[in-house]
Amino acid sequence: MPHGRGMDPPGIDHDDRKHTFTMPALHFLSDMDRVDVVRAFVEDTASGLVLTKDERYHLELAVLEAVMNVMIHAYRSEAGHPIRVVIEVDGEGYLQVEVRDKGVFFNILDLPAPDLQRHIEIQKRGGLGVHLMRNLMDEVAVLQDGDENVLRMRKRLAIA
Repeated sequence: MPHGRGMDPPGIDHDDRKHTFTMPALHFLSDMDRVDVVRAFVEDTASGLVLTKDERYHLELAVLEAVMNVMIHAYRSEAGHPIRVVIEVDGEGYLQVEVRDKGVFFNILDLPAPDLQRHIEIQKRGGLGVHLMRNLMDEVAVLQDGDENVLRMRKRLAIA
């Protein structure tokens, strides 16, 4: 049963209209040295949710891949640009993650599925982030919200 207004756990905002629980967001500037901060944020947030060990790992991997894509592609590996990670649980039983940036927009969903056999044959490193996000999460969407690019990933939570 969702927490009512005034009964929410500390640090969680409850929106009665959508029955959405939003955890504190992570705001940071693009820099590969910040990846460990993102990992710790996801681990800390996931620890407050009822997730299996595999689900936590999948969440962490999908978010890290998304953030790395923003840093490398949207910001062309240039440090110092804003990125925001928002994690929430909605009233439909989904864990939703948004990775927001103001870099160059690119719809990752336009990319074809990788040829995994060829990837292995040529021993290619990297290039599987979008594939991982698509396969680890139930839904992946890309949109623009004003001046922000938004990568939205959703995962159905198991009902206890």
